[in-house]
Amino acid sequence: MLALYLERAGRVAQCSSAHSAKLLRAVITDVAPAQVVNDLCEKPAYSKVPVRSYAKKPAGRRLNIPPKDFGRESFSNTKVYEHLEAFVDAAEPIHVPKEELDPDTAAQDKARAREYNKMKMAEHRAWQRDINTLIKLQKDAISALPPELQAAAMVPDMNPFPSRRHIFYETPPKKGVVAANIDQATKKRR
Repeated sequence: MLALYLERAGRVAQCSSAHSAKLLRAVITDVAPAQVVNDLCEKPAYSKVPVRSYAKKPAGRRLNIPPKDFGRESFSNTKVYEHLEAFVDAAEPIHVPKEELDPDTAAQDKARAREYNKMKMAEHRAWQRDINTLIKLQKDAISALPPELQAAAMVPDMNPFPSRRHIFYETPPKKGVVAANIDQATKKRR
């Protein structure tokens, strides 16, 4: 049962969470006897069958990979322990020391943060005020309509926008350019 737990923990060690790294380190250092490590060294019977790859190998660059030895002698207890330690070290977060600030700098930073927060909240409240004003004006305009038109005005307009709608620019468009583009588009469709 412990060997199965260690195997699962070994799979979890590939993720980068600090919790799984601490859990795996505790399991390896405190609990793992030599028999459990030997159990981890054993490979299942299907691993002795070589797998053939039909993928194309990249041209120009070859990696020097040593041949695989499927025998049990190629793995030792120390190698398994070293590999698990490497996984744990890679998964543990790096400790960054906290930088100490003097009280004057910290007070200035807090004051700047408060000023920035006030400014952003004032912008947000102005935006909310504008939206609420538009909603109130819309409701007032609808209430000023005759009763038969009020029901139609309360229905939201879900029609799609026109496909050839005019896009407004900061400068006026050149005369004849839009018409020429439309003519070219209609000629290409024919």
